[in-house]
Amino acid sequence: AVVSTQSTGMQKWPKTRVYSYGFARVDMLSGYVNGLLLCVVAFFVFTEALERLFDPPEVSTDRLFVVSVAGLLVNLVGIFAFSHAHSHGGVQCTGHNSPPSEKSNTSGHGHSHDSGHGHRTWT
Repeated sequence: AVVSTQSTGMQKWPKTRVYSYGFARVDMLSGYVNGLLLCVVAFFVFTEALERLFDPPEVSTDRLFVVSVAGLLVNLVGIFAFSHAHSHGGVQCTGHNSPPSEKSNTSGHGHSHDSGHGHRTWT
């Protein structure tokens, strides 16, 4: 994040005698550096995973069940709290992965979701 933020600022620098085209292409170099850093991090994560695979650490499970139940409760609250966000105007939905039925097609209910959350649009 630091590399890309710095490159965004550097793109606006004026051209100099040494850099006659300015710094407009520094974003490509920052993307390359970012990719290299991600490869280094992936290498260290991989070596740590291998180390833990062959010599697993001792895991304390004292609070594991409590944290698991708390996470389940938070997810259930989220499901019920946000279930109102996907309504179909009082018409029963036949599913998003199949074409609308005759009944839903005649009632004027379409499946065009412009929210971008992964539903297929039927026309």
